[in-house]
Amino acid sequence: MTNEAAQFNLRLRQCETTAECATVFRDAIAPYRFDTFACGELDLHRKERHAFYVIDWPEDWRRFYLGSKIMDRDPVVDMLPRFQQPFTWGDILNIPNLSRSAREVITLARNAGWTEGLVVPIPRGAKDRYGLVSVVGKGPALDP
Repeated sequence: MTNEAAQFNLRLRQCETTAECATVFRDAIAPYRFDTFACGELDLHRKERHAFYVIDWPEDWRRFYLGSKIMDRDPVVDMLPRFQQPFTWGDILNIPNLSRSAREVITLARNAGWTEGLVVPIPRGAKDRYGLVSVVGKGPALDP
């Protein structure tokens, strides 16, 4: 484990609240030009069965995303079983025949000011259950 990862792990273990954990995580992603994130778990077969452990999004985006049910057509969510490793919005947009609806969701996020996203899928054992960590930022596209 690198020193940076060890320090992150130590800081995270010292947190007593979810808000403290969110601050530690936000500080860890900032050098990579990411400024917000969400972490949760969901059932791809029944998307209404989801749990977000931390949503660090601005309040207006949170209300919009959850209120308009974008999760039902969010390509980040839909691509969780396709990718076995972390993936970016660029990886999604490079998929041949990606639906117009999926492109529109990424465009909505970009219109909110974010230019790139990185998603870490976490299979949870059952075929349709996934955890995920999704970070977004206003920096340039990620270098593969």
